[in-house]
Amino acid sequence: MINNPPFGTHIDHAAQTPGTWAGGTTRAIYAYPPESIGTPANAQLWAGTAVIDRAAAYSFFPERTRIQLPIHGNGIRLHFQNPAEVVALSTFAQHCFDGARPVQVELVDGAIIAFNLIVQADVAAEVHVLQVGSQEMALELDRFSAAHAHTASTASVVRIVYAVNGTVALIIADQPAIRLHPADAFVFHRRAVAAPLGVQVGLRGLQAHAEVVVATLVLTTTS
Repeated sequence: MINNPPFGTHIDHAAQTPGTWAGGTTRAIYAYPPESIGTPANAQLWAGTAVIDRAAAYSFFPERTRIQLPIHGNGIRLHFQNPAEVVALSTFAQHCFDGARPVQVELVDGAIIAFNLIVQADVAAEVHVLQVGSQEMALELDRFSAAHAHTASTASVVRIVYAVNGTVALIIADQPAIRLHPADAFVFHRRAVAAPLGVQVGLRGLQAHAEVVVATLVLTTTS
């Protein structure tokens, strides 16, 4: 049974909304508004993963910013137009780009899986990869980068924890630990930046080595 404390929702891999695109398949983890989970082009913010198993043109997402971060495989090359540019992304490297900019993906050596964020202009997005060991690591969910500090009085925030490699325990205050297997996610409920979560949150690896992606999405309007 999945335990969902009042702070968020555990979304295992099987519960993530499947989809397809020209270069492979997708799994949606979170979208706002919720009804846009299957249509990223309509979402104010969308988070998920994509399998890229063949060269293809990326989907067109006007008025959106994208962040892509390969999490499995041997990397990709992004061939942009307007202007022409090639960006090579190895595993855990990330790139932020305009969703309306034409781009073709090239595989370096076989299929990959990428973590993706697609957000409107009024959403500030950051992605970090954490190496998690057997000692509990604190997640500072009430701290924000300087880029977000000026929005604290009006903004709201969504935080996503996604397990990449290894199984990790997500520990939230005195709640039973939540076990995240690879490709599982936990989404902390959207809340006002000015209203601290107010509880201690930590991660602990249940194997010798684990890696997680932590995404922070700050909505700078009240929409």
